[in-house]
Amino acid sequence: MAWYLADLGEARGKQELFTRQSPQKLKLLRENALIESAISSNRIEGVEVDKSRIGTLIFGRPALRDRDEEEVRGYRDALKLIHESGAKLPITEDICPGVSVDLIRSVLKRLKGVSVECLGRGHTAKWRKIVK
Repeated sequence: MAWYLADLGEARGKQELFTRQSPQKLKLLRENALIESAISSNRIEGVEVDKSRIGTLIFGRPALRDRDEEEVRGYRDALKLIHESGAKLPITEDICPGVSVDLIRSVLKRLKGVSVECLGRGHTAKWRKIVK
């Protein structure tokens, strides 16, 4: 455990240096993580999209072909919203119109350091941050 903590401390110090020296690599890693996250999360829900379209769906604005592509786009929009303003965001279903409650729940569970609970079911469900 001590080795892991030491490795984490060392990596944390290098993070800012890496961000300044290799922004292109960091951007590529971030994009790869978004693509893999979208593929994995949507596959769990039974959503299958042509791999050649995933990058375009996540980073572009193509015309959507079917419901599966809408789900991937919704996942992207939910992640974008959370990453851009997650700390000050009231967690309610109506912040992501057109995104299923199950998808919101799935994305929120993946966030580290954020615990939430769902109050209610369906369209009237509200989400509340749990302070520990």
